Amino acid sequence: MNKVIELNNFNINLEILLNEYEHIKNLLTDKINPYVNIVVQRKYHIIKNNIISKILTNMPYTEKVINQILSQYGFKDVTYRELKPCTVYNWHYDQGQFCIHIPLITNEGCFFIYENENYRLEAGKTYYVHNGMMHTFCNAGTIPRVHLTFENL
Repeated sequence: MNKVIELNNFNINLEILLNEYEHIKNLLTDKINPYVNIVVQRKYHIIKNNIISKILTNMPYTEKVINQILSQYGFKDVTYRELKPCTVYNWHYDQGQFCIHIPLITNEGCFFIYENENYRLEAGKTYYVHNGMMHTFCNAGTIPRVHLTFENL
């Protein structure tokens, strides 16, 4: 079973998505790993439990991309996720069986990891990711990794 699949039916303009992200990135909030008490991730919920943030009206292209994906998949949550450099998240599985990731900023040291399989996700592409099985992700690079994610939390 493929754990990460590139979706070729979405045409993403990475430059516009990044430009709109730059206007809201100061709104990201810290998520602390309770096992080591350090910030591993920063997040901002554009949509949480089907409640849409007012900030989306100031991001017309991001809104268009979100609506295009939501029209094909039944997600309730859309989140920006920034993974700090030199960080590995805990080994876990998520409530939903799958999610969608659009990498906005990445580097050679970023991986999704399932048992013995590692995946690199390229910026500006759209990926279907199995998150209902044990996995982790790491950023062994020197810059933050930023993804726009779609899921049911």
